Amino acid sequence: MPQTRPADHNPISRLSLNCHPPAHVRPHPETALALLAELQDAAVPAPATVAPPMEDEVFPRWERIDDMRTPGRSQLVTAGPGRMNGAAMHGLYRRPVAPSTDEVAAYWQGYLLWHWQEAKTAHPLPGTALLSAWNLILAEGLSQPDELTPYGSNVEQFTNAWKSRAVLAGYLPYANFRLPTEQVSAWCATAERARLHYDREPDAVRGYQRIIAARPQTYGQLFDLHAIGLAYASAGLPSLVAASQLAALREHRDIPIATYASVELPLEHAPLVIQGLTLGHPVTMTLMHAWDALPVIPIRTPSWRAGETAAAAWPGLRTCDHTGRHEGLDRLDAERGGDLVAFVRDYYHSEFSPQGRPASLDDLIERPYLVPMAYRRYLATFTPARPAISGQLHRLICCLLRAMATKGGELPANPYLLPENLHLEAKMGRSWRSV
Repeated sequence: MPQTRPADHNPISRLSLNCHPPAHVRPHPETALALLAELQDAAVPAPATVAPPMEDEVFPRWERIDDMRTPGRSQLVTAGPGRMNGAAMHGLYRRPVAPSTDEVAAYWQGYLLWHWQEAKTAHPLPGTALLSAWNLILAEGLSQPDELTPYGSNVEQFTNAWKSRAVLAGYLPYANFRLPTEQVSAWCATAERARLHYDREPDAVRGYQRIIAARPQTYGQLFDLHAIGLAYASAGLPSLVAASQLAALREHRDIPIATYASVELPLEHAPLVIQGLTLGHPVTMTLMHAWDALPVIPIRTPSWRAGETAAAAWPGLRTCDHTGRHEGLDRLDAERGGDLVAFVRDYYHSEFSPQGRPASLDDLIERPYLVPMAYRRYLATFTPARPAISGQLHRLICCLLRAMATKGGELPANPYLLPENLHLEAKMGRSWRSV
């Protein structure tokens, strides 16, 4: 059994006397839809504006986002290839790529750390210093392969140290990290002076302690929950999905964030919108993954048919855009095959195959099992660290999986390969219980 401190010295034990962890939000459908209708009525569309004509280029120019968390520069590093107006790109940059989507990228001295897509909201969200994409990038040590980073030689050491300092400095609302045992007492003393709530236990790695810390304020005190609710209500999500997130916001309005600073209540069990706010991720970043967090619901239509009925019963799946038989790896052209190989390489894990990442389409044809394994890992990766894939590639992957599952017949010879079942498996594995 893990050793715990006496109740008198554990801020969480004092917190629990006055606050109980929120029950999982499972609103009755009629209640949930009523909550959604109320906010949708308030979400009056903004007046239409005419966008200025874009320059003759594929995308408009990047716009830099000021953020105090931007890592410092190093004089020992030669600037990388990322440039804007002749200067090395350094910080967060945004540009529109679709009417409802922005592309965002994080650079360090000209080297790309990460890039992703964010949703545009119909109504402006009030700014808050607690929400920043750096809270994800620096907390997870995200980077592109073979690119220089500010993390040094030990990424895990950097991320744990950054989270331990960022939550003390007020950059993070919540942090889960580990420290060497000899550093824990000094950190806890500083945290108590900063009035943070925290819990701790011996880490699985010998000589370390796991610490979970958070600010004492409630969600309603730190965030404009009404504006966030409007964003979810007007995002075009399925009604029950949006309503479950709105119900979670209401349920958590008077709940302290420190409720989740406990080894007994993992944050992973919180609804999507609450996870995002607690971790300090921008609302527009979390919104892009609201479709991934659809509730685990039964599929009432035969899932092995071409895909349209199944996709209608399970939003987020991709239909097949063809008649007749499904696609096969041996029938892909060089462009689509190259995109698929790049996807599998991105989500490859060393446990998949001792031969390593696929180097070509021929290599993938020899090891077709890498496709469902990579797709399962893609689905199981919740955080916005997961780069969005094109609808065309997503549709191709789902079609290939249906071909592998049916092996040319109508009934699935291996139903576990169906994209519907992989979605279900990934969602159950993430233990999301939003509705």
